[in-house]
Amino acid sequence: MSDSNIGCTHFDLRKFRPNFRPPILAFAIASTAIIAPAAEAEEWQKSVTMYGLIPWLDIGVVADSGHSTTTSVDPGDIIDALDFTLMTAGEFRKGNTSLLFDLIYTDLGSGGTLTGPTAGSISVDTKMVIAAAAVGRDIFHDDSQMAQVFGGIRYVSMDTSISALGGGPVGAGVDADIKKDYFEPLIGIRGSKKINDRMSLVGNGNIGGFGVGSELTLDVYGGLQYAFSERWVGNLGFRYISIDYSASNGDIDMDMYGPVFGMTMKF
Repeated sequence: MSDSNIGCTHFDLRKFRPNFRPPILAFAIASTAIIAPAAEAEEWQKSVTMYGLIPWLDIGVVADSGHSTTTSVDPGDIIDALDFTLMTAGEFRKGNTSLLFDLIYTDLGSGGTLTGPTAGSISVDTKMVIAAAAVGRDIFHDDSQMAQVFGGIRYVSMDTSISALGGGPVGAGVDADIKKDYFEPLIGIRGSKKINDRMSLVGNGNIGGFGVGSELTLDVYGGLQYAFSERWVGNLGFRYISIDYSASNGDIDMDMYGPVFGMTMKF
């Protein structure tokens, strides 16, 4: 590893421009069909949730020796534009066992200015896919509350490019493009608690990696559900994802977090 060091880049998401693309929606629908168990429909309780995410992203990148800079670059408060994001999740339950899946696709493009002696411009583009599948088993379940442990596998693909052109008396130059994709194990717990006939508190969290894939990945969600009917349920909550990945040709330290809203269809 060379002395190349790109400091943590902080994204201030003041513009949100969702642009849901048909191919991604088609992939989400196809995922439902693929993961659905081969059993009689009436034997399984099924649900699919489509989410929207308004993310904030903090990312630090250390590039390999092919990418270098003459000075440390630590820009703050870069005005960010969200190109696209999609989240979908599903559960197929029979008895006290669940098959779970979760998919996130995010395309973030950001541009802004650097301040201080290295005043100049910077652009950051991050495309990311996080897909997980797991099997859960209830440890407690009655008419008003549920707790479940689960374990499975997660796939992560990240493509991050950072380009900075400095000015001033010192100047700076950064050109880094780091691509990573890997599989890793995960374990977690999830639960729900009814407030009344229509409203419920829900939450889940998992950790993964353990040096197989990432060094450590943390994914936590908490929120509120409102049942409009037996089939349709609204969701409002907050999600936080942290990924610490290290490799011989580059390191990525990423935190993505923000409010989440969506709709669940039960069938």
